[in-house]
Amino acid sequence: MFCRKPSGAARASVSPTTGTVAPMAEPADPVPPDIPEELASWTSASLVDEELDGVLAEGLEASGATATGLRIAESRVLDADLSEASMERAVVRDVGWAGGSLANARLRDVRITRSRVAGVRATGLDLTRCSLDSVVFVDCCLDLALFRASSMDRVRFEGCRLEDADFFEASFSSVVFEDCDLRAVNWTGASFSKSELRGCELTGGLSLERLRGVRMPWDDVIRSAGEIAIAAGIEIVE
Repeated sequence: MFCRKPSGAARASVSPTTGTVAPMAEPADPVPPDIPEELASWTSASLVDEELDGVLAEGLEASGATATGLRIAESRVLDADLSEASMERAVVRDVGWAGGSLANARLRDVRITRSRVAGVRATGLDLTRCSLDSVVFVDCCLDLALFRASSMDRVRFEGCRLEDADFFEASFSSVVFEDCDLRAVNWTGASFSKSELRGCELTGGLSLERLRGVRMPWDDVIRSAGEIAIAAGIEIVE
């Protein structure tokens, strides 16, 4: 007997109450940021409750700074060092953020909308209870990052390192992880709808059974079958 690749119907979800089959919806695409071509240069000695609107903040050196209540809109941030900065309750909208460091920065309770974050070193970034809507992370180091109790809608992680990241009780809607390192990630209490994992490494993940509801290419399912079986409580025998 040969194992066949499942058909579209077989890959669809089955209602536990009615037994009916319903296809899983595809993720919705993020809305791209709306950033003016002409931006004013920006420098400031203080970031607390600061409003950055239509500016270019380049080469900002603010490691360990306090930036509570910071608001950034329709702007670009390039090669900024905000490692270990405190940015609780910040609001980020229509922003392109490239390069620099957010390592161990505290961004609890922030709202980020229609933004793109590329090539940022953000090991240990704390995004607890954050709200992310139409946000794209590309080639970012997000290992050991905290996304606990966060809400994500139309979010993309592309080519990101997320080893040991914590998604405890996070909510995912139209979220895609593509070519990401998800080893030893904590998925405890997470919930998914209209979301996908593509080309990701899941080895050592905690509570992988919480990935119920995601879409995955067949080759990825086969590659991760052992981890998924263990999470489902299946005993693998010779």
